[in-house]
Amino acid sequence: MADSVVQRVFDDEDLANLFLPNIMRPLYLNGNVLEACVQALQWCGLRKANGHTCTDPVAWEGLTSRIFGSNAPTLHNGGPRRNFYALCKRTADYRRGTLRLRNANTSPFPSDNAVRAFVLAGVRHRGSSLKHAAMALRNSEEVVLAAVRVDGRALVWATPALKDNAEIVLAAVLQTGLALEFASLDLQNRRAIVLAAVDKDPLALAFASATRRNDKDVVLLAVGLEGMALKFASAELKDDADVVLAAVMCWGQALQWASPRLQNDRGVVLAAVTDNDAAFHHASEELRRDPIVLDAVSYF
Repeated sequence: MADSVVQRVFDDEDLANLFLPNIMRPLYLNGNVLEACVQALQWCGLRKANGHTCTDPVAWEGLTSRIFGSNAPTLHNGGPRRNFYALCKRTADYRRGTLRLRNANTSPFPSDNAVRAFVLAGVRHRGSSLKHAAMALRNSEEVVLAAVRVDGRALVWATPALKDNAEIVLAAVLQTGLALEFASLDLQNRRAIVLAAVDKDPLALAFASATRRNDKDVVLLAVGLEGMALKFASAELKDDADVVLAAVMCWGQALQWASPRLQNDRGVVLAAVTDNDAAFHHASEELRRDPIVLDAVSYF
């Protein structure tokens, strides 16, 4: 992953010496744009002895380029320092949601969609804003990871390369299991990722590969949490007594997706109707006439 913005400032020795020599390393190792803004403000506002360095336009231009990138817009015509803080304010507005990334055709600030700092702030407020980001930023691990940690479904807007990135997809399915739908075919088949997805949302089994939908451990996890997940199991596992019993004990009406053989299994049907008597309608015709099953339905 890319270093933090403040870390990148320190990588430039001149800028580091100019603005931030009094900041302890732990404060910037995990920094971000807004932290860099605050540190620069503190350095200039609180260190009067260094006030002369804070009026150097070349230094502010360099700091702006380092933090906001070479494509940062000019938001204030009062000089590089004022423009730097205008950029900081706009970043804060995106982070708070006061401003939101929008379609470039309707946005009042279409160029913002290509400014890394603005997009990062925007997706950290609302992950789905990733859809409005410039393609280069939808291919950024840092940006996409930030988006899917807020809304796993934002994975749909990532580039194919990042939909095949295990770290990003895992973060997405841990936020919402259904994000598995947007993962690459390879990762929809990766056992650890599928297990994480169905543990978060059992119905994510619908988006697992055929191999994983025939993986007994994966399917048992899913149906044990949500009987309806049996709908997405392989035909082989719909005929597996362990799997079907786990499903109907979780939700009796899962019996509707069991194989005909197990819909005609008295033990399975009794477990289903014990949980939900409406499951009776999914039993075989033979068992719907069975006195023991009928007694169970009338009792429960």
